Formats: sequence, C-alpha cells, structure tokens
Amino acid sequence: MLIVDDHPVVRDGLRGMFAGDQRFAVEGEAGDGNEALAVARSVHPDVVLMDLRMPGMDGVSQRELEVLTLISQGSTNRETAAKLFISEATVKTHLLHVYAKLGVRDRAAAVAAAFERGLLGG
Repeated sequence: MLIVDDHPVVRDGLRGMFAGDQRFAVEGEAGDGNEALAVARSVHPDVVLMDLRMPGMDGVSQRELEVLTLISQGSTNRETAAKLFISEATVKTHLLHVYAKLGVRDRAAAVAAAFERGLLGG
C-alpha cells in the first residue's frame, strides 16, 4: 500500500492503523501527487490510499473535476463532451475514474459526494 496525504500526522495515523494488521503492508508514503507517482513507480503498490484534496497534484486529475462540474450542473455526457471538446467515451472514462475515487456507483452519488467533500463549489 502507498499512503498519500499532504499532512504528515494523517500519514502517520494511517500507517499506524495498518501496521497492526498483517493483511496490509505500507510500502511507501508521499506528501503530494507528484511524489506519489515517483514512489509508486518504485514500489509498485497494489493499493494507493490518496487524499482527494492536496496542493499541486491531488487525487482528482483537473479534467475529472471539469466533467464532474458540468455533470453537477445537469449536462448530459454528450453535452459535456461537446463543451470540453472531447469524446463521449472520454467523458464516460472520466466519470468511471471519479466513481472509483469517490467510492460511488453513479453520477448522482458522485455529485453528492463531491459537494460533501468540498470538491465542487457551494
């Protein structure tokens, strides 16, 4: 497992939680997305536990936020694709990534989770 969070105290707490469970091995830690990429290339973790909101590169690449913002405003996949000059298939791919990162199964749950976590304004 790779733990990524910009707060050392959070990383320490998570490492401590997983240290007591033999099913998990923390192979590395990182303080931001760029560092996480470098560590992941080095240790090849099975799981990355990443904070969604960090300075610089975080756990929610910019295009995914743009897609989610348009979806939250009621745009269909087709309308979102047209507004962002990407294909509908690319919109669907971004949404699948967002669903996985937020731990949800559909667009309504993704929008709700994004608002709760402060990823979307308002």
